[in-house]
This record gives sequence, C-alpha cells and structure tokens, in this order.
Amino acid sequence: MKNNNKEIISAVDKYGTPAYFYDGEQLITNYQNLVNALPSCVDVFYALKVNPNVSLVKLLRAQGACTEVCSITEMEIALKAGTPVQDIIYLGPCKKDEELKKAIALNIFAIVIESEIELERVSSFAKELGITANVAIRINPDFSAEGSPWKMGGRPTHFGIEEQQAIRNFKTYLDTPNVNIRGIHV
Repeated sequence: MKNNNKEIISAVDKYGTPAYFYDGEQLITNYQNLVNALPSCVDVFYALKVNPNVSLVKLLRAQGACTEVCSITEMEIALKAGTPVQDIIYLGPCKKDEELKKAIALNIFAIVIESEIELERVSSFAKELGITANVAIRINPDFSAEGSPWKMGGRPTHFGIEEQQAIRNFKTYLDTPNVNIRGIHV
C-alpha cells in the first residue's frame, strides 16, 4: 500500500481503530533484496516472534521464506500460512514436553537444542514415538558482538550450550539415539 491517506481513512472507517497497516509490496521488495544479497545455499527463516500475523507469514512463504517458531501457537500459525513442516525450525529455551513431542511428531526441519538436558528429552520423546528427531545444536559462543545492545554470547545464558562444552561433547551428541543432527545454530 502506497502512502495513500484516502485508503487509510477508508480502512479505518470500515474496520475501526486501532488498526495496523502493512505494505505487502515493500515487504516483498525487502525480502527479495535480502535473498539476492545472500548466497543461493542460504535459506531465510522468518521469525514469527517479530509478527505472527498469518497474512504476513503467508505472503513471505509465497516468496520462499521458511519459518522460525518459538511456541506451538506460532507453529500452528506457520502451518496455517502454508509452511511445509520441512521448512520450520523451533527454537527457544524452556520448551514444554508437549511442544517437543508435537514438533517431533510433525518431523519439522529441526528443533534447536538449547541444552544437553533438552537433547536427552528429545531423544527420549523420539524413542517413545518410534522415530528420529531432527535437531540443530545451539552453541553459545565464547565471544559477544561489540557494540550490540544484546549480550547473547561471551557469558553463560539459557540460549545454547557453552562453546567449550559443545566442542568437548559434540561426538557424544552425534551418538544420541533417535536424534539426527542437521546443523548448528550460533
């Protein structure tokens, strides 16, 4: 939607306020610019925590975007928007048992593992279901980006396994039953 006051006033008259307006053309342009700036082997995942509006997710999915979810509700929105399960990753600390079981049963692209305990839980649930769960191991690096207001690395957090611990134990992770490690997340 171009900045057209008549269209905005008409929409407000029809739907009331508060109202949110999104420029789909601009969203597509921004997405395409990002994709074109990256190597073709890179997949772009839209994080629903930014805005879980099903119409926006559907619009980005139509352009080829995959989705990143942090809850069962976000996963349901991604599926409703037409995202195939193989294009969904599920991340975030403190995942509940029922969330993990659903993600495993759906056979999504990857559950991002935040701790060794979570890896054990996923292994156990996958065994119960008689399947192999796809995971990515989230590593909390020993460094933090300079100038960033967020300090996700360089200190212990609940976001991922500490770098040295992950390096020390990665072969063990590879041997975890009923788990297929598809990658790492840093």
